[in-house]
Amino acid sequence: MLVLGGDHVYTMDYSEMLLHHVQTGADFTVGSIECQLPRRVDSASCRSTRICGSPASPKNRRTPTAFPANPASRWCRWDLYFLQGLPLQDADRRRDDEASSHDFGKDIIPNSIGTARAIAFPFRNKDGLPDYWRDVGTLYSYWQTNMELCSVEPELNLYNRDWPIWTYQPQYPPAKFILDDENRRGEAIDSLIAGGCILSGARVKRSVLFFATTVENYSLIKDSVILPRSVSAAIAASPAPSSTRAA
Repeated sequence: MLVLGGDHVYTMDYSEMLLHHVQTGADFTVGSIECQLPRRVDSASCRSTRICGSPASPKNRRTPTAFPANPASRWCRWDLYFLQGLPLQDADRRRDDEASSHDFGKDIIPNSIGTARAIAFPFRNKDGLPDYWRDVGTLYSYWQTNMELCSVEPELNLYNRDWPIWTYQPQYPPAKFILDDENRRGEAIDSLIAGGCILSGARVKRSVLFFATTVENYSLIKDSVILPRSVSAAIAASPAPSSTRAA
């Protein structure tokens, strides 16, 4: 059984992890990434000695700070598991346990660590370094991950034709940028603008606009993530240069 978390962003060929799971004879294999944590994994064998989550942080509590692979590496897991045998049997036995939250990461995996063979799968790129992975389970991390996409060369390349993203795409016309006056020009800089968006004499900078969003005259959107079918209007829609403009 392959168990995946729904709030993580990464690109992985699961067949590599499955092969690792089979070759090591594991009862369950945990997707892991190197980070600054106390030791939880035997570095030589990748045998898990304790299951833990990612380090705590005030803003982004579940995204680790990764560093290059080395024998002194520390590991943390994320919600990605291959399971068979004992862990699944234990989950079945505990299905009526009212004290359990019936969560793989909180209950089933930690409860199996002492009786089952647990192996950590190191998630690395072709250069042997920690690969791209983000947890977007908090508001801040969701915003931060979107902001990273606005970089000139983001770690996650949405335009990689060898790794297409298969998801629902509503049918909208291309984004539209209109008006070209001195203080009322439709433009976007270092931003991602989805289909159906209209920038009418407005400026967008370092932002992500989801589909069918309208940004009206004299508006300024900066460092923002705008969800679908939104309308952003300026607080003071005066053409005067000294006017206050805000999203």
